[in-house]
Amino acid sequence: MKEKNEFLLEDCIHEINKVDALEFTYEIKQEANDISNVKCEGIVADKIYDCIYLTSNQVSVKNEEFTIITEGEEDYTVGDKISIEKFDIFYNFIGIMEDYKDGVNNNEDFICVEVDGSKVDLVGSKESAHEIREIPVENKEEKIPEIITIYREFNGYFKRNSNSNFRVSIFKHGVRYFIDGLEIKISGKIGCKTFEGIKSYKKYDIDRDGNYIISNPAEITSLDRVNEYKNEEVDFPEVGLNFSPVNLCGDLNIPNDNRRVQLKIKLDSRLSIENILPFSRYMGGNTLNGLVKYSFLVTQKIYHSTKEKIGVFIDKKGVICNKRVSEENM
Repeated sequence: MKEKNEFLLEDCIHEINKVDALEFTYEIKQEANDISNVKCEGIVADKIYDCIYLTSNQVSVKNEEFTIITEGEEDYTVGDKISIEKFDIFYNFIGIMEDYKDGVNNNEDFICVEVDGSKVDLVGSKESAHEIREIPVENKEEKIPEIITIYREFNGYFKRNSNSNFRVSIFKHGVRYFIDGLEIKISGKIGCKTFEGIKSYKKYDIDRDGNYIISNPAEITSLDRVNEYKNEEVDFPEVGLNFSPVNLCGDLNIPNDNRRVQLKIKLDSRLSIENILPFSRYMGGNTLNGLVKYSFLVTQKIYHSTKEKIGVFIDKKGVICNKRVSEENM
């Protein structure tokens, strides 16, 4: 009598007799044309049990100050009309940081999510992470770097609550996104003379009181308060792109047994610019302001996998790759 989940070779042999031919997706040389020469091997593999995709799209507007990098700004006439004809956006990476607990970084590369109300720690994947060497404000003169890591993939394990159904809710409130190396380049005309300008977040910003502010990585999901230094909410300057934090949420089906479930989260995001309009006419100097209309798209992929025993068919004589194909793919 077979036990539950028991893998037996004769089950595979029985299935082989039902198959007329094998179809290969790669260009190979098949030595054995007789299906009876194929053997079945049992393996243990990760099976994706359920998966959901969720998207969030936001639009914001921010008054950005651009530095004119075209030589000869003294040739521009104060009061001339500014026209922005072209713009490009560049950045290295968008991701999220590990959680903070009680105002102190736990320094363990974890985020905490709720699974049916129970807290589950997920560890950030180093393979898809991005490290930034930033110099804190207090060490600006000494230039002592601090390593900041931002992530876009996390995974961890949980077991079904005995009181829950076979569908669980995943939730995390207010996920904050950060961007490394953001630069915006513009070009156009001041009056009838061409210009090029740049806004870079790869350096420090300075608030209205002359204080240095770290601007890299910039937080996408924060209000920009460089020019609103004193207000009821905060008493320190922040650099942001005026987007709101994004809730992580979704429902997943889970197995109806007590197996441990591996939960995985992948966060893909994209920042783009829809339009840039000049804020005013040319006021003189080597700077000008533009109203930047940003668009921020986040795609959340939440899925989980279980260990499953499966059978794979293998030619007893092996699979021989075509030499020409192998060389072309090298």
